[in-house]
Amino acid sequence: MEYSRGTAGSGAHSHEPVGKLALPCESLAQKYKATCYAAAGSYDQYAPGSRSFDRAYAMCETVPATYREDCFNGVSERALVAYAQNSVRLDAMCESLTSSAVISACKDSTSKLLSANVLTDSFGL
Repeated sequence: MEYSRGTAGSGAHSHEPVGKLALPCESLAQKYKATCYAAAGSYDQYAPGSRSFDRAYAMCETVPATYREDCFNGVSERALVAYAQNSVRLDAMCESLTSSAVISACKDSTSKLLSANVLTDSFGL
């Protein structure tokens, strides 16, 4: 998901800094919300140093409870890439987060994604 301007067939990217605008998940139809919140979790992780994992996981704590796990999984997918699927480094990163709820969510989602081989299945890694 990204911001674009224009109509179908013509338009331009906004060229705003990544993460400057929040994704409009609440305004989407119900069937798209889970995907939107997962994207929101990883959205500003595309730009190096744009937002710390701590702030990204904390942001997920603020989304509606129904979609919180989707958001955590979005952040964790980016963490898996950033830490090369190294479970020791991922665990250390999770432990460095500031709140116990976020630490738990980080560990749960990274562990689940690692055991499901999400990156291996999706990207052939």
